[in-house]
Amino acid sequence: MEKQFSHLSQSNSADLLIIGGGIMGLCTAYYAAKAGVSVLLLEKDEIGSGATHGNAGLVVPSHIVPLAAPSIIGKGLKWMLDPESPFYIRPRWDLDLLRWLWAFRSHCTEAHVQAASKTLLELNVASARLYRELEDAGVIGDDCYTRKGLLYVYEEEANFQNGIEEAKHLESEGFEMEVLDSKKVRERVPSASEDIAGGVHHVESAHVIPDRLMERLLRTVRHLGVEVHTGTKVTELAIEKGRVTSAKTDHGDFHGERVVLASGALSPSLLKKIGVRIPLQPAKGYSLSVRLDGEMPPLPMILAEAYVAVTPMGDLLRFAGTLELTGVDYTISPRRIDGILKSIHRFLPGLGEWETVETWAGLRPCLPDGLPVIGKPNGIENLTIAAGHAKIGILLGPITGKLTARLAMGEEPEMDLKGVGLGRFG
Repeated sequence: MEKQFSHLSQSNSADLLIIGGGIMGLCTAYYAAKAGVSVLLLEKDEIGSGATHGNAGLVVPSHIVPLAAPSIIGKGLKWMLDPESPFYIRPRWDLDLLRWLWAFRSHCTEAHVQAASKTLLELNVASARLYRELEDAGVIGDDCYTRKGLLYVYEEEANFQNGIEEAKHLESEGFEMEVLDSKKVRERVPSASEDIAGGVHHVESAHVIPDRLMERLLRTVRHLGVEVHTGTKVTELAIEKGRVTSAKTDHGDFHGERVVLASGALSPSLLKKIGVRIPLQPAKGYSLSVRLDGEMPPLPMILAEAYVAVTPMGDLLRFAGTLELTGVDYTISPRRIDGILKSIHRFLPGLGEWETVETWAGLRPCLPDGLPVIGKPNGIENLTIAAGHAKIGILLGPITGKLTARLAMGEEPEMDLKGVGLGRFG
């Protein structure tokens, strides 16, 4: 990507203005700055304090099935009535939510899964490759990025058999998979229950420690000349003649020749003010970070039936899971935490005692087809949107950043973005 614009001298202006200091914003800043573009990034809180902070940290390129899938419909009604279930919808009258649910239901088809899986496969593989490039370049290291794979652990035999079939399909797509019977799972993870049916090891997966990853990226982009303003909340985008002319904040106006909006679940509130609507709903996710008295599991796991991730992060172990459609709400529900803990005790009774270091809830930006948005809205030529990554924001951060930087600066992206464009929503 070649530099497109001259550098501007004012500290409140740059070639590229990025709104949002999560994984998408930092990765966009990295790839743009590497290309010689001047970048100014605005974050309303501290870098990495949003949805990235309490993330499960999984980089799983073989995760190619979107959230909108037929299997969810079968479980959905039961889950909706259970506040401890993996996917809970708090009953409320909200027209946008009802529209989202209707669209979500319409996408829960095999045809959609096949089409969306192709898009996710391309994005996932490209992003995993970029993580390795970042590692080779010294941007990230083993203090925040580890490749030990991911173990899916199944409690029920029927689900284990489905996992084996999925593993065969993923092998046909080029992924390395390893099927483990119950005994081999317990040899690998001594804390696992004797009632475990089996497991599938996704060998090529990795995991990150989100806070350390963000610290590394922040240090790198600043070294590349990116100007970062934290504690700066964007309240409105000013539009004139089909262009964003400024981002109005509680610390004055900021300007960019091109603008990227990467504010996660809060993006729709800014977009609505300029007449752009995307069907994005914030879904609350939870995590607990604990310090074990006993032995740490050797690799990350997904407790399949519970939809709970278990990730070693330095001297802490993180339990993460559940999606709760509650609107913009950061309160922590004890029932949701209880649901996660019950699954931990059921799947991993040998973990022993632990000290809870942090209990966290954050918002995952979810679109009804289970795919993100990377694209430009009609009628606003210098605005690019990167949002809607749901539970795979960490996984897709690097490729989203690279694609968004190229698209924002008027260059041709390296892959077809039709599947993740805004046009699919009309």
